[in-house]
Amino acid sequence: MDLRWSGINFEANAITIEHTVTVASISGKNVIVAADTAKTKSSYRTLPLIPIIRAKLLAVKAEQKASRQLCGKSYSNAEGHYIHTDIAP
Repeated sequence: MDLRWSGINFEANAITIEHTVTVASISGKNVIVAADTAKTKSSYRTLPLIPIIRAKLLAVKAEQKASRQLCGKSYSNAEGHYIHTDIAP
């Protein structure tokens, strides 16, 4: 499972789990597989966004924005919709 910014609702203080990211070995190579599905129906869920986690997420979002501005065109937007962007296998 990996969270995307679209799964965070700061106004409603909620986190929605609806996306998965896994690493699979295909032909001897590790490949990142992302899907807009969860493993089971119970995996889809909305959780409360508690104040300490909310504050941390806002700090991470600000760091990503600063990095994007600092790096300009060199910043990889491909992973920009994820909260945690170090997904290399």
